[in-house]
Amino acid sequence: MTSWGRIGIPDWEKYQHRDTLRGTGVLPWIKLYTRLHHSDEWMTLSGHRRAVLVGLWIEYAMSKGKLADDTATLSRRLALRVTRTDLEALEQAGHIEFLPAPRQPREDETRQEEKRKEETRKDQRKREKRRGAQTRAILLKVQVSWK
Repeated sequence: MTSWGRIGIPDWEKYQHRDTLRGTGVLPWIKLYTRLHHSDEWMTLSGHRRAVLVGLWIEYAMSKGKLADDTATLSRRLALRVTRTDLEALEQAGHIEFLPAPRQPREDETRQEEKRKEETRKDQRKREKRRGAQTRAILLKVQVSWK
């Protein structure tokens, strides 16, 4: 099986109420327009592919826009047999798009990132030590001035 990476939904925002787009969590619902019933792109799809498309919309919402292009996983999640042919037909109709997989960082990039984070932690510990020393010095001055 060839994997395209991810599945995107073109113009996803138009399927959402503006209030649901403000939140950062999983969308509780999606819009399903009645005008779809008059759309040639919708009506030429088989009933099975329409069901797959609505399922993809729901899964896309639940995954916060990170829907993997994996027919086995999609079949299991939708409780429908999803084939590469189904997905390609939905893409041809303009209902979905295939997106490249997110680029995985190379091993040397990962090591550099870890090294940068460790240096940041060390710098933070040094700053905390200095602040602690400054606080102790201030407290000593206050104690001396009280005597």
